[in-house]
Amino acid sequence: MGFLIKLTGKWALYIAAFSLAYAVFFLSGWLVDHFKWAYRLKNQLSPFFRHQVSVWIHRLNLVMILLIWLHVHLIGRINTNLSFMLIFDSYSFIVIGWYLWNLCFPKLKEAVVIDNEKINFDTIKLVLQIKSKTIKYQAGDFYFLSSKVITDRHPFSVTGVPSDEQKVTFTIRLVGDDTKKLARLKTGDEVKLEGPYGYFAPTIDRFSGKSLILIGMGTGIAPLLSIAKKYQASYSLKVLWCVHKKEDLYCDSAFETMVGPGFSYYRQVGHFTEEQLISLIDEEQRKEALIIIAGPASGVLGIRKILRQNGVSYNHLLDERLTM
Repeated sequence: MGFLIKLTGKWALYIAAFSLAYAVFFLSGWLVDHFKWAYRLKNQLSPFFRHQVSVWIHRLNLVMILLIWLHVHLIGRINTNLSFMLIFDSYSFIVIGWYLWNLCFPKLKEAVVIDNEKINFDTIKLVLQIKSKTIKYQAGDFYFLSSKVITDRHPFSVTGVPSDEQKVTFTIRLVGDDTKKLARLKTGDEVKLEGPYGYFAPTIDRFSGKSLILIGMGTGIAPLLSIAKKYQASYSLKVLWCVHKKEDLYCDSAFETMVGPGFSYYRQVGHFTEEQLISLIDEEQRKEALIIIAGPASGVLGIRKILRQNGVSYNHLLDERLTM
């Protein structure tokens, strides 16, 4: 093979291997959710690999694809096959063109801030009014949000119930460098939304049983609040919520007002133990209920393991892991 053929092929392979390794370690829970050393290492490296760095590393895949495209065109015994090259080039241009079009012209919804209330020392309730009629979000969905204070889109779960007024409510904990800036948003400021995305509501609607159990850890309660509001009248519903500090129980009053026949609510400061989960979720519920868990990835995996060991079917478990 010629020099350019080897050069483009090798560098495409190097970039592909690096992108895969980076994604496995930083953008997924394959390692960090299961190994403490990986979790500690990721936290140590996170200050150097911020969100914007991850975006640009992801875009290296475009360079890799270009190198592969050039690599194929340089190989004589392949580029002389006209039918193959037509299919290869057509596919390449269509897919890359579609990607670049969506990158340059994303389908964003314009919204305006109508309320930004601080509900404790590091948590806000952000209420937006979407300007145009759009697809309604469903309970448990999330949007990617950007504004003048954070230009990169970040995902946040909705905590309200879908309405015809096109209002969207987020409960956001101000923990990251970018999320802290959201406290600066004022009434009337413009915000852009991408979405909604989510799978909780469609899965619940397909569920044949009549019992839901929602387990939230810390800020994982956000999507569960909208689910509880949406389905409290049609399902027997139980909400379990644990937090690190009493001050973090910012949704406590909202759940307390829903307590009644068919709706129970338990919250505590500190993690749930196996004994607590087994006493709070009886044997019949472990067999029949659809259980949704949301929170930090390690906590979600721990609760899933406990429930699986105590008779909960894999098909009766859904989760949302806050890995990134």
